[in-house]
Amino acid sequence: LGMMQQAQGRVEPRNFAIDPSSLELKAGGVFLALSHSGTTYPTVWAARMVTRKAPGAHGFAMSADFDTVLANSIGQDLSQ
Repeated sequence: LGMMQQAQGRVEPRNFAIDPSSLELKAGGVFLALSHSGTTYPTVWAARMVTRKAPGAHGFAMSADFDTVLANSIGQDLSQ
């Protein structure tokens, strides 16, 4: 995917069903990202987008495994 966008090492999500500019999640808001594997690209990208667009929001990730890409992408820390 990075090669398709000419951005090796950094891939931006494209073709979301929801326009990122219409995201209105305020500080204190909550979002939940679900992925069985914890590595589903659209879910990881959406969680990253929400985290970036709404820094005061609280994100939670659920998957079938610990320490996944999804959990790391929204800053969940298992050591706490």
